[in-house]
Amino acid sequence: MFKNRQYVSMDLFSMDGRHLFCVLGDSCKSSVYENEIFREANRLKKVLFADLHVHENEGVYMGLVVPIIKVSKNDTTVLGSSLLRIDPRRFLYPLIQSWPVVSKTSETLILRRERDEVVYLNELQHQRASKFP
Repeated sequence: MFKNRQYVSMDLFSMDGRHLFCVLGDSCKSSVYENEIFREANRLKKVLFADLHVHENEGVYMGLVVPIIKVSKNDTTVLGSSLLRIDPRRFLYPLIQSWPVVSKTSETLILRRERDEVVYLNELQHQRASKFP
């Protein structure tokens, strides 16, 4: 899984959201958005995709939240969750910076609405020094 570098980290969390351990990655801390996805994945008892989101001033990530479920004859119990974090700079951003035909004005933007703000989740093509998380 990590050998081909599709994931930048894997975190394991208890049912109550406590961080248990981190494989690879420098940060072993979940973002507010990731915590919301953990709760929803645990409630639904199914794998959920964590959309592009800003992770505590460390950059933009996406990922998979996988609840760890114990199945018995009469019940299923969620024991915790795993987060596989994906860095979009490795594949997605280079892909959207290219354009299939020659054009001076073409550009693809990835935006996210957060409360009353619009957050750019990728670098602006015509402003190379543009600041984004």
